[in-house]
Amino acid sequence: DQITASSGAFWQDDGEQFQFVTPAPHDPVHHFHYDPTARTPRSNIIAGSVNQLPSDIRSRPNYLVAKFRDLGDPYLAEVSVVAKRPELIAKVGIVKSERQFPNMNYSQAFRLLERQLRIESDNPLTVNLRGDGTSMHVLPGDYVTVTHPVLGYVYQKCLVLRASRDSAEQTADEVDFTLLVLRD
Repeated sequence: DQITASSGAFWQDDGEQFQFVTPAPHDPVHHFHYDPTARTPRSNIIAGSVNQLPSDIRSRPNYLVAKFRDLGDPYLAEVSVVAKRPELIAKVGIVKSERQFPNMNYSQAFRLLERQLRIESDNPLTVNLRGDGTSMHVLPGDYVTVTHPVLGYVYQKCLVLRASRDSAEQTADEVDFTLLVLRD
């Protein structure tokens, strides 16, 4: 977790091997769709399993500080870098969060902090849904798209934050997902 966090990546365990997913944009690996009137292709979202949760603006960090040892300094002095969202600060005041990064260059720390701020602060909506067996291959860190008439989404790009498979005794190949709705 610490290694992937310092590079902005995700690690995935598909049951056979560990994979590391870079933070670079990727194509979606799955499309979740729900249409109660369609005959084919059938919906792959379990009916009644979708809910959208906006996060409280007061709980989202808008001022991040990271401390790290700068590789550009011959003495590896500890320095800090700040990333902030002035428009959110103006609305609710400073919601500060501090991070400890490993040794890295200043520019790497700033880019990593900005990425964390984009994920935690700029994308306030999460969606929970249950997918059918066609979604068994989707792992945290993957990108997916969602089409759902109640949510008003048509190929909305999302980042998978959590995927939880139920045991075969509980359901027939169903997976619970938490998705971060990404803004363009």
